Amino acid sequence: MRVSTSQIFDSGYRGIGGNQFDLFKLQNHLSTGRRMLAPEDDPVAAAQALVVTQSQSVNGQYLANQADAKGRLGVLDGQLQSLNNLLQHVRERVVQAGNTTLTGADRSYIADELESRFAELLGLANAQDATGNYLFSGYQGTLKPFAQTTTGANYQGDDGVRLLQVEASRDMPTNISGIELFTQIKNGNATFQTGASGNVLPVPVPPAVGAVNTPPNLGTAIIDQGSVRDVTAWNAALAATTALAIPATTPQQYRDLELRFSINNTVTPPVTEYNVFAIDKVANTSAQLNAAPLPYTPGQAINLSGLTTTPADLGISVSVSGNPADGDSFRITPSVNQDVFTTLRNTINTIRTGVAPELNAAGSVIGGISSIEYSNRLAGNLQNISNALENVNRMQSTVGARLHELDALSNTGEDKKLQYATSLSALQDLDYTKAISDLTRKQMQLEAAQISFKQTSQLTLFNIL
Repeated sequence: MRVSTSQIFDSGYRGIGGNQFDLFKLQNHLSTGRRMLAPEDDPVAAAQALVVTQSQSVNGQYLANQADAKGRLGVLDGQLQSLNNLLQHVRERVVQAGNTTLTGADRSYIADELESRFAELLGLANAQDATGNYLFSGYQGTLKPFAQTTTGANYQGDDGVRLLQVEASRDMPTNISGIELFTQIKNGNATFQTGASGNVLPVPVPPAVGAVNTPPNLGTAIIDQGSVRDVTAWNAALAATTALAIPATTPQQYRDLELRFSINNTVTPPVTEYNVFAIDKVANTSAQLNAAPLPYTPGQAINLSGLTTTPADLGISVSVSGNPADGDSFRITPSVNQDVFTTLRNTINTIRTGVAPELNAAGSVIGGISSIEYSNRLAGNLQNISNALENVNRMQSTVGARLHELDALSNTGEDKKLQYATSLSALQDLDYTKAISDLTRKQMQLEAAQISFKQTSQLTLFNIL
């Protein structure tokens, strides 16, 4: 085959140029540490790397959201701990105020301190995060959630839950609404509430809604917060409007029970007995549930069962200690939600009312209630404060569980991050040993091509003529 001079030059040019191009690519690979600089270097690996990179980016966003959620919940947990400490202190002061030997001045000091605690409680309820959003206003982050009133405080936010996606299938709540934390707290023992309702003599007619019996209980009896033996029986009793002689239109929260005590002087010595009444606070009517008076033993649990109505067992028990006077009565009211501000305001009002005779600095009587009535009221308020504290503890447990879950998700996310980085490294990173070997080989090929071209380019007839 005849080879022309132009063919020799073209072949040498292509050989040198190709080796120079390969050497240039190897130099770029070594300088970047990547074996893929363009999809054409490895189309299959490039497609796989794109999928891994996208997954890595999504995982990185989840990790960022988890860190954000931890920050928000951390602030929330700090506020809940402050609220817990505050309510613990309030409860201690209320227990102290229950000492009926304290003077009016002593109780006044305690009430003043509780006023300060009330202001502190309101401040915690209206706390803001680092961005200026209110923690406990639901979705209404820019709206101050609680406004003080004469009876407590009104909630102005909503029950919205702010969610942050921290995993593909997990939206993490990062707040607690003020409704859930401060207002949805059942009073009493969370099923019913007990309290003195006054002496019903001479006419045993229950008071109208919101009214107060006059006179109050005259004996020394105090009722406890009671217990629930069978919540199903209790709910059935509230729903049994026919048996309790209460119209179906009367809401359950207005259906009370009442224990009315009487002294039976027909026997020697006289004995104390009680009757159980169903009270319709809307219609202001009462219906006796037992056929005959039942004997009373101080301190012994009174099981509201064996009545003549259906159901005969109301599923609850209460204990009354002390000696009730003839006509003294105690109410058992279905529990309703009572916000912590109302509870604290009622407690302060009770302490300020004091034990009769309450005297001012000049020694004049300014009011007060009997020591037994005072103890009964304060015991109910103390139970409601304990309920509020228990609700805070429950919220703290919820936040703690969320933080624990975020820790687990973060650990998993960090593991995924490492796995994605390892996969990308296997797909994209350069094998330096092989690359350096290829670079040396290409350098030798280029030098050989250059020397070969130099020598063959001089092979012409003019050199031998």
